[in-house]
Amino acid sequence: MAIKGKSKPRGRKSVTPGPRPAYVPVKRPWWQKGGFWIGVLVVLVAGSTAGIWYGVAKNMTNDRKEANRNTMETRKRETVVQYQSLVEPIISPLGQTVAPAGFDILPQLSTTISDFEKETLSTKDAGSAAKTIAEQAKTAYQKLNAVDVLQLVQDKGFNQSFVVFLLDSRSKMVTALKLFEHAAQQVVLATELAGTAREQLVADAKSITQIATDTFGDGYTDYVQIQAAAGVLNVNPAGQLPGVP
Repeated sequence: MAIKGKSKPRGRKSVTPGPRPAYVPVKRPWWQKGGFWIGVLVVLVAGSTAGIWYGVAKNMTNDRKEANRNTMETRKRETVVQYQSLVEPIISPLGQTVAPAGFDILPQLSTTISDFEKETLSTKDAGSAAKTIAEQAKTAYQKLNAVDVLQLVQDKGFNQSFVVFLLDSRSKMVTALKLFEHAAQQVVLATELAGTAREQLVADAKSITQIATDTFGDGYTDYVQIQAAAGVLNVNPAGQLPGVP
């Protein structure tokens, strides 16, 4: 019996291996990326630095403002004290302060007019008193006019209202003193006349004196207010505000 040869075994078909799995990194959210936090850190550091410098700059600015404010207040005090030193010797002989912030200016003129009108004062005495008052008023307003307020405030950086109060205080007091002089002169003329003419001049003198008194009061009020603004207006133990600190 013939032995059949073994048939050649069929070869297996080779299987091509699949691609190797590659590592695919997981995509992280943007807020987990290192670059993001570095940027945040940079922003925080920059913001912190800016905040520190802003605070320093603000403090320096406030310090400068405070220094400027103190300098300005010192200038105000010095200027007002200087102004007072020029004004007080002029107006003090003409009357006296009245609490809380007034000044009774040339009260003898009203008394002279009243006594002359009631004929309790002689014509001679009334004329003599009126001449003296007219001379006092003229001397005073000439001296006040010579006080150079503009020079006192020049190049000192004062605000407008402060300068206006200074100018108005002097201007109003000067105007008032000129009116007092005119009223006193009316009395002098009245002593040289009689009848209706005298009565009319006396009435005019009374009216002018009242206007002069009111005008001086306004000027003196401004004068007191600038003392208060400069911090040199003192209160005496009785709680009254004197004209001179």
